[in-house]
Amino acid sequence: DDGRKADEPEESRKKKRMTSFSSITRMKLKREEFDRLSSLAASNTRNELDNQQALKALTHQLIQRGSVEGILNLSAKLDSKKTELGTVIHETPEKVLDFLLSETKEGILRRSIIHKSERRDKFTLIKWNHFQKGAQGDFEYLMKANIRTLEGTPGFIIGLMPLKISDLTKKVQERLHKDRPFANKRSKRLRLDGEFRVSPFEHGQSALTFIGTVEVDEEFQRTATIVKAERKFDPISSVRGTSTYFLKGSETSTSASAETSIINIIEMIESKFSQPDVIDERKKEHFVNVTIPTVPQLTKDEDNMLGRVQKLEKSLSTKLKRVKGSLKGDIDRFLIREDVVVSSGDKKRKKKHGKRKKNHIDEDKIALIDDFKSTHKTVWASFGVTVDKSAKDILAELYERDTYEQTTLHSRKYGNTIRKFRHNIDRSRSFFQCIGVDIKPLDKRLFEIWYTWKEFKMKNGLSSYMIGLAPLNDYQGIGFGDLEKGDFVLGETTGVYNITEISPNTCRVTKFQVINIKSTKLPTVALDFFAKNQYKEATRLQEKFRRNSKEVDAEVREVLVERMKEGCKLDKKQEKIFEELKTLFGSEIEGWEHLESPKERVKMEIKRKGQNGKKIRIALGRAEGMADCTAEEAAAWY
Repeated sequence: DDGRKADEPEESRKKKRMTSFSSITRMKLKREEFDRLSSLAASNTRNELDNQQALKALTHQLIQRGSVEGILNLSAKLDSKKTELGTVIHETPEKVLDFLLSETKEGILRRSIIHKSERRDKFTLIKWNHFQKGAQGDFEYLMKANIRTLEGTPGFIIGLMPLKISDLTKKVQERLHKDRPFANKRSKRLRLDGEFRVSPFEHGQSALTFIGTVEVDEEFQRTATIVKAERKFDPISSVRGTSTYFLKGSETSTSASAETSIINIIEMIESKFSQPDVIDERKKEHFVNVTIPTVPQLTKDEDNMLGRVQKLEKSLSTKLKRVKGSLKGDIDRFLIREDVVVSSGDKKRKKKHGKRKKNHIDEDKIALIDDFKSTHKTVWASFGVTVDKSAKDILAELYERDTYEQTTLHSRKYGNTIRKFRHNIDRSRSFFQCIGVDIKPLDKRLFEIWYTWKEFKMKNGLSSYMIGLAPLNDYQGIGFGDLEKGDFVLGETTGVYNITEISPNTCRVTKFQVINIKSTKLPTVALDFFAKNQYKEATRLQEKFRRNSKEVDAEVREVLVERMKEGCKLDKKQEKIFEELKTLFGSEIEGWEHLESPKERVKMEIKRKGQNGKKIRIALGRAEGMADCTAEEAAAWY
């Protein structure tokens, strides 16, 4: 008994069987579709996780490299065909997005919008034509763009998917053909599948990253080849989307040129908004207005380091010797030479024992290596310069070293050598710098430097700032241990800057620094040369901030007048000087002779003989007159 009714018609039974079969088929198809969609969802999830990790690595690398222009390309480190690019754009995310979605028929990247939705979160159909110089040819991108807003930030994600001509309506195809530039046999259509991410970056900048694939549209290439083989046609008048031809070449070269295209596009965007000077000024303004007022307290290690360099400065200030020819200039230049004991046991022991076997270990040599010493000169350089800028601004100028200006100077001088920074060290005010220099004919030197700073309030109410720099091995913590040093020889440098406020817009900068390049082969003349090279910094500061000299002098006199009116207590040395001057001039009462004056209102006298009537070795002179100003203004002018 199959459960069928005996009186049920045969036709009705057939219909039920067909319905049952159809239901089973639909369930089977739904199950297959479900499995396919599940697999696709799992694949998309994996891709999303991979993209998130790649984005995190790109952003980290952009932060670590600091103020450096150019494209960061991590694609070479990947085994897949995925392209990972990033750079920093000197503009806000909103303006970068507006540029990418704008239309233009000029330049190397010509952009047109085929269809634009009213809302940004809907799909927009766009076409890019990238024109390149040289033999790589021109490129065309036909894409569907989906713009999304980054959660919690004023950033954007531009998802891009390649389009086919067959996906478009006939009307859109006609418009696309109408806007197409003159067909070029070297042009290629590329498939861009991935996303641009425009994230907010520090100081009003944007981090622009691209993660995805860029490859030649092979289907379009085959279609174009077939159409060309079938018949000759005018690529301009044809409505069919087959007007692009390709140069013959290897798959590797084609893929490389495709990636080069997207790199050049990002370079063009970077160049469009490039304003490194503006970003540098923003960094320094942030340091003055935000960092200085909210700086954390000095740590014990920072205080100890500043104490050491300050003590060193005081001991060296008594040994200063002025550089010949610098007395008449407006920059004071000094050198200090010291003898430093270094070990040279290896060389002397080799002479004594002669040649040894290759694997021989000389225990006597290890035990007595410190018995053989030699000395070489350590040369300190020092300068003092008055700069027409406020003390806070100069502190920012000298302490904010991660700037585009400093990067450019380093590249011109030392090429593409190491230049790394680490900020926010243990939430302190310190930062680390690792810098490589190429000192020919010596090996390259690497300096790992620890920087920190401190503010002082002087008795007159003005501010003074000190910047200390010391070798990183003085810091009790993690430095650049993970950095690949290559063939560099580790050097050391120690120094101190003092920035003393003179007026609201003028300050005095003094510096002491020694650079130990760890070499006993250089003569004193060469060491002097390297030391004197530091004076260029004083010249740079003076020239960069030079203002009208009369305006600067007026500002300084105004501050001095206010200090005189407020009054300040003299220290013992100052009191002694005034007592000596009073004794010197107070005793010379008689013996003054009239001296002809060039001004009627100025009385001038000269004294050539002492109180005993004998001629003195030096002549004393004095003048007296009336000035239409206060006593403080007259003293400040003098």
